[in-house]
Amino acid sequence: MVATPDDPVYPGLDINAWDDRMVWLWQHSNLRFCGFYLAHGPGESHTSWTTHWWDMCDLGWGRFALWVSFSSVSDQPGAVARAMANADGARHGAKAAGLAAAARMEKGATIYLDIEEPAVSRGARDKAGRYVLDWMTAVRAAGYRAGAYLSYLDVTANGLLSTDFRSLNTPELFPFAVAGHTRSDFDRDSFTLPPAPPHRWPVPNTDAAWAGAAEVVGCQYDWYRAGRTDAAKPKERAVPQESIDWPDADGKRIKGPARSADWDASIAFDPTHPRAAAAVAVGEDGGVSDRIYLCIVRSGGLETGERDRTGTVAAPVSLNLAPADIGPKPAPELTGFDAANAAIVSRRAGHQDLFVAGLDGFVRTSWVTPREKHPKHPWPLNPTALARKGTALAAVSRFTDRIDLFYVDRTHHLVQQWWHPTEQRWDRQRRLFAAPLAAGGTNIAALATTPERLDVGWVTFDYTLPPKSGGWNKHWRVALAMWTAGTDWRVTTLDIPDGAAAASGLAMTVDDAGTLHCVVQNRTRTGLTHAVQVESDWELRSGPAPPPKAWWTTLRLIPIHQAVALVGVTSEGELAWSSWADNRWSDTRTAPAPFSTGRPVELALRGSHYVDVFGVTSDGALVRRTLTLLADGSIGYH
Repeated sequence: MVATPDDPVYPGLDINAWDDRMVWLWQHSNLRFCGFYLAHGPGESHTSWTTHWWDMCDLGWGRFALWVSFSSVSDQPGAVARAMANADGARHGAKAAGLAAAARMEKGATIYLDIEEPAVSRGARDKAGRYVLDWMTAVRAAGYRAGAYLSYLDVTANGLLSTDFRSLNTPELFPFAVAGHTRSDFDRDSFTLPPAPPHRWPVPNTDAAWAGAAEVVGCQYDWYRAGRTDAAKPKERAVPQESIDWPDADGKRIKGPARSADWDASIAFDPTHPRAAAAVAVGEDGGVSDRIYLCIVRSGGLETGERDRTGTVAAPVSLNLAPADIGPKPAPELTGFDAANAAIVSRRAGHQDLFVAGLDGFVRTSWVTPREKHPKHPWPLNPTALARKGTALAAVSRFTDRIDLFYVDRTHHLVQQWWHPTEQRWDRQRRLFAAPLAAGGTNIAALATTPERLDVGWVTFDYTLPPKSGGWNKHWRVALAMWTAGTDWRVTTLDIPDGAAAASGLAMTVDDAGTLHCVVQNRTRTGLTHAVQVESDWELRSGPAPPPKAWWTTLRLIPIHQAVALVGVTSEGELAWSSWADNRWSDTRTAPAPFSTGRPVELALRGSHYVDVFGVTSDGALVRRTLTLLADGSIGYH
């Protein structure tokens, strides 16, 4: 992944302390990620952020974890480099990794060393550079990826791009390049920050080569604070107030302590896992057993592939489609696909329909039939009601030529749209679920249970700010909705002990006997709840035991030969699974696997005894592993 001048990017911010109104800001702004401080200096063991990693995940925020080496001193240039030269980088790297573990960060996440002034101009050939190299080596040894939040002046062939650093695992670089005047255009009324593409990152009249380096995943390109001026109006203040005057929970603007911010842009919606910023979707062929279609969505394009009946997976092929090829032409700063989620479905044999959101909020579709293969067209599915940032997507076909699509709009309501040869105008077939609202980090689990029944589930959240007295977890619930021919949707809301974790997802399937099963993790990541539909009611039971010394980062369910398999990725970067049969869960087993801990996996049956698991690696490559139902009823891995 190399930044190019026209790369689509995601807007974000960096503030020094947690604020409960991060809930409100995610709900109402277009911001996608935020800095997360593990320490503001080597002597700190915690910050106001430390206990909020999972809160940020469940709310829907991308994150980038920062560990500050030494603070800069305005009247002492070079103080950071001198301090690093006299410090033990290996010890500090181990401490940063320990604080990441204490914050419950998953392995494989990136920790960024915050170097607050130019300090590494000579690579690792001086003591300051050796400190950085030793710090990164220690972070990697603890199971995390290493990065640096640093001056653009250090992103050179003699600095962080030198062979000293490239000879190891390439570090992720997030430079700051702040000009002497305001370059952003934050809208205080709509809480919108226009994305700044890479060609806008360099400070004017400086060498811009660093912005296209393969290691660069984002940039802090502006400040939001008092005294900043507009280059076109140097005598006027472009930012008259000192802080983001966030409204309270009711939307009323309030005066509070100053909250300056750094404005950021990234080529990934989650800089914690910047190279894995891709969505994988799988769908079974509508008439050919064991054949599946795959779609991989990246911000810059779409790829498709398939698995044939023998289990052979064809390498994904780029469709060479831009958002303007399958929908309206976006504004220049929104020219890209939202790579957070995707869906693909087959409504009859040899047909496939894929769905993806653009950064502009329009849901787009592309299709393959015997007569057409990804034709270009100008229309979106939702011309008047945009999808929210990072919207979840799910699509099912309950009978030939019928498609039901689900996503979340910008008011955080679940939306259903559908298509049939007799109802071909997507924009005319639309239903909005009045309640409950979808949590920012949730997926959507949808089932075409029978030709005359649909089931859909999601994690709900009412966007209540954390109460001072605690008890916030009860605001995170599970919504399960059922539609049958002749009746409208009926929504049931379940209270989950310790609340429902949105980010790890709601897993849902129907077994061979027609019984629905749902599994969700609690917000403390200490256990799973298994919901079973008994007639029209839902019965809550305990799920399988947690993985050893870990928790689930993603969950999926699939029926397999009179059993139900739960499959996911753990915080230790392993594949985990358990099976439900004879009214009990098997022990949870794990095995090393190459899947990213920051992205979901998708499941597909093959025959009666195989489950293929698809996902991306931490570097964004498509990968598959297979689980096998053994003769004794247990599940094996290879």
